[in-house]
Amino acid sequence: RNPVALTSPLSLTGLVNGTPYSIKLRAVNAAGRSTESVAVSVTPGLASAPTNLVATATNGGVFIAFIAPTSTGASAITNYQYAIDNGAWTARSPVATTSPLSLTGLTNGTTYSIKLRAVNAVGGGTESAAVTVVPFTIPGAPTSLAATATSGGASIAFTAPTSTGGSAITNYEYSTNNGTTWTARNPVALTSPLSLTGLVNGTTYSIKLRAVNAAGRSTESVAVSVVPCTITVKPTSGGTIAAAQTGMNPFNPAAFSSTAAASGHTGTLQYKWQSSTTSNSAGFSDIAGATTITYDAGPLAQTTWFRRLAKVDDCKSDWTGAAASNVLEVMVFNKPGTPTGLSSTAGNASASIAFTAPASTGGAAITNYEYSINNGTTWTARNPVAFTSPLSLTGLVNGTTYSIKLRAVNAAGGGTESAAVSVIPQTIASAPTGLSATVGNLSASIAFTAPASTGGAAITNYQYSLNNGAWTALNPSATTSPLSLTGLTNGTTYSIKLRAVNAVGGGTESAPVSVTPGTPPGAPTGLSATAGNASASIAFTAPASNGGATITNYEYSTNNGTNWTARSPVATTSPLSLTGLVNGTTYSIKLRAVNAAGRGTESAAVKVVPFTLLGAPTNLSATPT
Repeated sequence: RNPVALTSPLSLTGLVNGTPYSIKLRAVNAAGRSTESVAVSVTPGLASAPTNLVATATNGGVFIAFIAPTSTGASAITNYQYAIDNGAWTARSPVATTSPLSLTGLTNGTTYSIKLRAVNAVGGGTESAAVTVVPFTIPGAPTSLAATATSGGASIAFTAPTSTGGSAITNYEYSTNNGTTWTARNPVALTSPLSLTGLVNGTTYSIKLRAVNAAGRSTESVAVSVVPCTITVKPTSGGTIAAAQTGMNPFNPAAFSSTAAASGHTGTLQYKWQSSTTSNSAGFSDIAGATTITYDAGPLAQTTWFRRLAKVDDCKSDWTGAAASNVLEVMVFNKPGTPTGLSSTAGNASASIAFTAPASTGGAAITNYEYSINNGTTWTARNPVAFTSPLSLTGLVNGTTYSIKLRAVNAAGGGTESAAVSVIPQTIASAPTGLSATVGNLSASIAFTAPASTGGAAITNYQYSLNNGAWTALNPSATTSPLSLTGLTNGTTYSIKLRAVNAVGGGTESAPVSVTPGTPPGAPTGLSATAGNASASIAFTAPASNGGATITNYEYSTNNGTNWTARSPVATTSPLSLTGLVNGTTYSIKLRAVNAAGRGTESAAVKVVPFTLLGAPTNLSATPT
């Protein structure tokens, strides 16, 4: 380097722009030149990379905003090139040198990874970091609209657009006036049918839909018409339905012969009758008859309800229930019997309780079960409601013993509690952490930190996996660090994982740790020494055995093995260069090899006396003879 330069960086001149160079360095001292460095490639004159790329999706394209390169290189930037998904570089056409760049011809809904680089007279510069984008457009129009009137609203069935435009549909908007004004569906609804509310009964509406995605709103659908309507039924004659009656079996609800009037419609009021033995809000079935009935099918189930339904012939809604005064309830029931045969299965912070349902429902359907986790002191209703075995209980604490009882519930209340069953929720243990390996002869010792959580059950053993293979249990069992693994092959590198075992099974696996079993290497042989200036070069033959593990360095002793020094920098081949010796001093040199298993056997000694050349004679004078 001229002028001399000793610090980083070094400045090189006289290179040719656009020409790739492979640069190496070597250091020079009085003894000569060092080993050359690893090469680094560079092309002088190219622009630096654009930065801060931001992609904005368009229909079949994208706008790429960016910050121009901090260096234009050897000449002004004349254009930009782009690469899609790490493909070939394409020049921007027409030429563009400012942000943003517009790219077209992309496929909506496809994810692209895009890079930029600036172009100057030398060529394409350093590429930018990639930016990801998914082009999209508005969706297609909904089709096949069909409207069903409801009270003060409508239900609009439709077929979703055949194309989403490359971006997911996020909502629908509807118009009730043939597209003059539009309202977004709230709450958001993405599937057919859409429920519209807030309409006026008896008014004709022309309904249109349009889909919405990130690009905007679709073309509107073809319109469909609907007229919402409602029914209000009021008894006007024939008496009021009697209060609940108990124990009448069979029963004739003569009061159901009352007549009624309806409002909110323009057509003819029609009636039908139903009965239920399930509940007063579900499970009703039609009873043959028109406006009066005699129900004497006896005997009745222990709980029976009757109701009258009405509709108007110009309203497209279903039959509507009459006012409360037109429902008669007949009840004959008790609280349910006792659940039996409880058995428990522990889960992760949970338990599954199998049982046999009560022999008697008390005459009314069982509507839920309640459970106690503290032997009956407090009770909780199953939520969501559950009627069948087994019941799943959640929110429990792993490792805690619970005394579980059940009782069935019907309209009369909670029944007799069951006998208790015990359970201890538990799960697998968490992962061991902090693994470290110590090599041995055909073995390895694995130290670790125990799992932070045992999962609520005691750890009974550990399992290990070699090179992601099958899990093997330690035999005999071991539960503390370190664990000893045997039967390994010296010189083979193993990736080892651990997991703890409890009553549930094998736990979460640890991160792997690598180890190569082996023994310390044999002794170097054939040592010979060449003296130098305050130094020596020790030639040798490597040990006949490396102990099954790669030799990673050599140590040397200059005093016949009393003290040892590791070779620095590391050296693993003959000869070894020893420095820092004292000229004229006799040294007894020994070597030993080092691998992952430790230090090998020391060699036989070789002696050496470092020296240097004498200075030059001076003041010479000559006498002729």
